[in-house]
Order: sequence, then structure tokens, then C-alpha cells
Amino acid sequence: MNKECISVIIPLLNEAESLIELYNQLKNSLGKMTENYEIIFINDGSRDNSDLILDELSRNDAKVKVISFYRNNGKSAAYTVGFKAAKGDVFFTLDADLQDIPSEMNKLLNPILNGFDLAIGWKQNRINNEPLKKIPSYIYNYFKYLLFGLKLHDSNSGFRCMKREVALSLSLYGDRYRFIPEFTHLAGFKVVEIPTLHQARKFGKSKYSGARFLRGLLDLIGVRYLSYYANNPLQFFGSIALFL
Repeated sequence: MNKECISVIIPLLNEAESLIELYNQLKNSLGKMTENYEIIFINDGSRDNSDLILDELSRNDAKVKVISFYRNNGKSAAYTVGFKAAKGDVFFTLDADLQDIPSEMNKLLNPILNGFDLAIGWKQNRINNEPLKKIPSYIYNYFKYLLFGLKLHDSNSGFRCMKREVALSLSLYGDRYRFIPEFTHLAGFKVVEIPTLHQARKFGKSKYSGARFLRGLLDLIGVRYLSYYANNPLQFFGSIALFL
């Protein structure tokens, strides 16, 4: 990995309590993988002290970059800006809440070095760490498989490793960041799922809600339509009309 640069892109919203510990874990894990890396934090309109902590980290470490939004724009916007700013050949994404474990990054990197284009983490022990998300996640992943043909246990995991060309091929807006593996698959890239350790949130509160799950199911239909029928809408609506 001496010749390849790794970029780590981390969107965050009000995660001040976890940032220093996350940075220390990242620095330790990345240092074992390569000397050529960068850590890009995208502060998505935080209202706590996240901005102050990030500014201090970037002043003390030239490998740390910070991009800040004045208001909350969502993960799609954060990823898009982060991908464009990144210099790496390989991109990692993970959440800032310490549930994704930086020491597991090497598990996701190995498939990329051996022919895959995107490796996504399959959260182990999730039923103990996030019991309210387990069943909705199972339903959501099942419908994704039916609609897109990509079978994953945890397609919405934010813990990913991908080649640069995969990241730059993505067109993300709204909640389309949830479909990164599916868009990658539809574009002809090779996707693999890797079991990774997962831990309970140490600080703050989860931003998950039941309304978010319902929006996700509706998004499935919208993304499926745009991916397959945008250029031939009559095939979609005509099929429904014929059935009726």
C-alpha cells in the first residue's frame, strides 16, 4: 500500500463527544496500513462543539481535513463533497459515532486489493447493540434484494471501502446514499460483503426513527423506477395499467 493513498470520509452531526477517540483510533489503524492517508471530516451543520474539536485536530495534524456545512444537508451531500475533495486511490466511509471500529478497516481493504470494487461491512452482534434496527433492517434488505438482485445482509451499512472510480461514479442526493451498493452493482462493479465487528453507541443518541424506515421503503420504489425505467416510463406505468 505504499504507493496508494487512502482517504477516509466521515460525515457527522453533533458527535463532539466521540471525535477525539475516533481520531486516535483512525490514526493508529491507518498508520499500520500506510503512511499515505488523509482523514476528511464533513461537519453536516452540527450545533454542538464538533466544529471546535475538528478545527483543533486539523491544526495539529496536516492529514486531517475539515469541510463544514452551515446547515444540515444530509449524508448524500456530505459524501458528494467528501468524494470530490479526496485525493486517495481507495476511499473508506464510516460513521463518527464509534459503532464502526477503525481496526476493522483492513478487513474491507483486502477485497479491494484482490479484485473487488466495493466492500461493505456486515455488522456483527447488531441485535445486542441496536435491537430496534435489526428487524426493520432485515425487511429493508430483503426488499432491496427483490428489486435490485444484490443480496446483502446489511446494505445500508455506512462502513465501506471502495475504489476511487466507484465513488466518483455515484450521483447522490436526498437519501440516495442508502443505495450506494445497489448503484455500484448496477454500474457493473463488483460488490462484496465482509463481516465486521460492531459496538454499541458510546455517546449521544441514535438518529434512527420509524418514519425514516417508512421513507426508506418508499425510496426503494423510486430508486428502482429511476434505475430501470427512467428512459422508458411507459413500461413501468403501462405494466401497472395492464394489471389493473
